[in-house]
Formats: sequence, structure tokens, C-alpha cells
Amino acid sequence: MYTRYLAGIMTSVSILSPYVIALPLIFIEWLMGVGIYTFLVGDI
Repeated sequence: MYTRYLAGIMTSVSILSPYVIALPLIFIEWLMGVGIYTFLVGDI
């Protein structure tokens, strides 16, 4: 009974894990880009 439930969870986790890992990296790169742009231009 629980095996199908666990299999569904594992499948969804394995499908979603690259996005979960990539989201903070994209956010950090965006913050770095904004910081570099602000540093170069000197205006927000």
C-alpha cells in the first residue's frame, strides 16, 4: 500500500531535485550580477 506512495514521492523528488538545486544558484548569480552592475554603474 505504501510502496506506490513512496515510489510516487521518490519519482517527483528525482524529477524536481535539479530545479531545487538550480534555484538558489540562479538567485546567487542574479544577486552577483546586480551587485556588479551597481558597482560598475554606481547607480541603482
